[in-house]
Amino acid sequence: MTGALPPGLGTAQEGEVFSISGRPTRAGLFRFTLSVEDARGRRDSFEYTLAVYTNRFRVLAADLPQVLRPGDTVAVTFSTVPAGTVRWSLLNGTLPSGLSFSPEGTLSGTIEDVETNVSNFSFVVEAKDDTGASGLAPFGFVVERAPRLMNCSAVDVGPLGALLALCVLVRPRRRRA
Repeated sequence: MTGALPPGLGTAQEGEVFSISGRPTRAGLFRFTLSVEDARGRRDSFEYTLAVYTNRFRVLAADLPQVLRPGDTVAVTFSTVPAGTVRWSLLNGTLPSGLSFSPEGTLSGTIEDVETNVSNFSFVVEAKDDTGASGLAPFGFVVERAPRLMNCSAVDVGPLGALLALCVLVRPRRRRA
């Protein structure tokens, strides 16, 4: 390897595996070249540029539910600490159909009642300002169907006309692939 890694990162080689690991302590652009040679003496190299940005912002979500159901309306606003003017993006992951994430940092919509929406959803949100400073945070929730009520009946159980209701809860089974 030639060139420079950010301070805080180091290299290690174990057999044929070369790794770069650690936690960068300085932001910036760092260029380096990795070269390899096989048992027959064939060589190859590739140049890399590693961009390290300061994690200036802590990303928060106000009142993001852990469990949602098809038909639920969602309106969650994301924010940063410290507060600032940022552009928001969904950096990784997926959302259930019916929900969208805006550049203003709002997750909103109504979860559509389709089978593909009954699942676990995880995603990463990024906030970035005009200087390139950013913050990332992972979030997630589960979308599940509500239990169905079936075979309900009511019985008069007393002189005051009180009713006793008996209902059986039926939870649909998830199909396994």
